[in-house]
Amino acid sequence: MANNLNDHIIIHKLAQDLGLESSAEPVERIVAYCRKKVHELTGDFDGEMTPENVLPWLEGKLTTKFCEIHSDADLAQLVSHYCKRKEHGFATLNE
Repeated sequence: MANNLNDHIIIHKLAQDLGLESSAEPVERIVAYCRKKVHELTGDFDGEMTPENVLPWLEGKLTTKFCEIHSDADLAQLVSHYCKRKEHGFATLNE
């Protein structure tokens, strides 16, 4: 995994895909974009604004799944899980 995410080409591609201006620090822009989107999406959320409550609610609203990665082993397990399901987009996450 890249030591500095700002230097990783996939991060720059993600920023571009999100329509963000080119930057030497795309991670900061991506995080700001995500915070803005979450704020917009949670406008009709009526629960306590904690990650434990908001993330499952957002998963349902966005029909997606959030996974926390805390180690290289977590990442390897996630990549393996999705590759077994033939979702190979995850195969390059650790590069």
